[in-house]
Amino acid sequence: MRPPASKSVSILLALLAFLFASLASAASYPFRVERIELNGGAVLYAVNDGPATVNAVIDLTNSINVSSDRVWPLSVSIPPHTQQVLAYLYPSNPQASYQWDYRPAITLAAPPRASTPAARTPFKDMREEAQKELRRLLEPAARASMKLSGKTWPSEAGENARPATTLSFDKDALPFLLRAFGTFLSLLVCARLFTYLSLKAWPEAAVAAALECALVCGVVVFLRGLDSTTWNIAGFKAFLWHHEWSAIYLGCVLLIFWSSAGIILKSGLPAITNSLPAPDPVKAAIYNPREFR
Repeated sequence: MRPPASKSVSILLALLAFLFASLASAASYPFRVERIELNGGAVLYAVNDGPATVNAVIDLTNSINVSSDRVWPLSVSIPPHTQQVLAYLYPSNPQASYQWDYRPAITLAAPPRASTPAARTPFKDMREEAQKELRRLLEPAARASMKLSGKTWPSEAGENARPATTLSFDKDALPFLLRAFGTFLSLLVCARLFTYLSLKAWPEAAVAAALECALVCGVVVFLRGLDSTTWNIAGFKAFLWHHEWSAIYLGCVLLIFWSSAGIILKSGLPAITNSLPAPDPVKAAIYNPREFR
């Protein structure tokens, strides 16, 4: 009869032999995990070409600015003769670079008695399917960022579809420009009103006061100028920076502002100053005549 110590040693040696055999079998087993780069991110792809089910634990290492659709570490089971997408990875901040690596640990389950190789998806088709799924994951964030830049997310028609500019003058720039122009006219008419009052031109001051009231009422009530959201400042900025004809539109708008300022501030003033009473000759001889012009 064997002593207990020799039994323990035999069991330990058997376990070690089984462990080494499993490791050697796993090392030579036709299983691999591939990293496939895509537009906007990457995908981890597992390929099991052998007759056994593979249990894999995959850990993410050296990750910087990385987001994923899965919780890490991954724990997956890959049936024999199959391939499977494990996870999608993409930058958390699309404006910055990202990096990551992975470390797999695999164990083999008992192979089935009879295994029939499954139909393999062509690599090109698999890559296209993975690209579509990655685009679906990135679409919400991409739509928000591209809306601010005046572009749209490419359609499913193709990866190389050129983003179309959806900004328009009437929807994005006109709300801000109308309210800005109304406020600008109101300030000009207010300045003209004080000029009339200083010259004691009462009829002209009454007309300017009525016009000022109409402008203030239009900006505040009709255009709701006190509500900052109605100005659509974000839309105007996007139009100004990203529309291909924004420079021409802006030049026309500035010309309108300048012409309006010239008309309101200069017209009518010479007639009013010429209608002022002539200075007293005695006072003109004593004082500087320029004071009465």
